[in-house]
Amino acid sequence: MEPCGWSGTDDPTLSRLSVGTDVVSVLRHDYACDYFHYAADGIVITAFDPTAPEHRSGADTDRLAGLMREFGLPLEASSDDDWDQQYGDLSEHGLARMFAMAARLTDVTFTADLLNGPLLVGAIADLPQEDLQRETP
Repeated sequence: MEPCGWSGTDDPTLSRLSVGTDVVSVLRHDYACDYFHYAADGIVITAFDPTAPEHRSGADTDRLAGLMREFGLPLEASSDDDWDQQYGDLSEHGLARMFAMAARLTDVTFTADLLNGPLLVGAIADLPQEDLQRETP
């Protein structure tokens, strides 16, 4: 959980945090869109807004296709006739489906008990300018 921020969800930060491991980020924002990110070994693999999961970004947008289908996140755009119904369903249930995917990927289920104890936190430091220049191709 990152109060008042987006730092843990931007591609450069997720790329750096995922070097040598996998990172799953579920963003629930109170006035903007929710978002799901999956990064592995320095690369953002798949990212999407739960209300429009057919518009994925990342290095391998279909890597989680089976999991997305399993949890009711469609990979293709709906027809114009079905759009309102699909959007309504995803607006209401998309966040829960993203948390279910995150639980499957990480073996950590997000529960109220996680919020009742101390939060595990860590600072995300900005890289010095010379390190940023080395990372930029």
